[in-house]
Amino acid sequence: MTENRSPSRKRRALVEMTVVKVSPYLRAEKPLMWLCEKEAVEPRLLPIAVGEFEAAAIQMQLGGERPLRPISYDLFASLLEELTIPVRRVVIHSVQGQVFQAAAVIERDGRLREIDCRPSDAVALALRTDAPVYITGELLELASISSAPDGADLERTMNR
Repeated sequence: MTENRSPSRKRRALVEMTVVKVSPYLRAEKPLMWLCEKEAVEPRLLPIAVGEFEAAAIQMQLGGERPLRPISYDLFASLLEELTIPVRRVVIHSVQGQVFQAAAVIERDGRLREIDCRPSDAVALALRTDAPVYITGELLELASISSAPDGADLERTMNR
């Protein structure tokens, strides 16, 4: 766990994203998580490859499905809530090779702390705790796919 003291990370512009869907990536065992700019005239999309379990956990939450028993993300969200440790946001902040890096920002004792995590884990947790999902502006510029403003074009772009 690291505290949010990095001056370079604090200065980075953050862009809020929404989780649009999870779709197969060439083969069913390589799903993509699709993020979209929340407030943009011509929203950009960010596809991130995720694991099968993580994809299922994200899709379940997006679809309002409830498992018979809590899965790991549900348990973790419940523990944080019980301990009164809110998840303030998750931030996808960098990419190394083709691997995206993220952090969950929690608040404990009035101080923000960053927890290193995979983007899929961060998003699965954010969806369960109603925390916003952000990406750094520079990473969005680097890794996003542009799309036209209407929803049909977004869907076409995601299904290419």
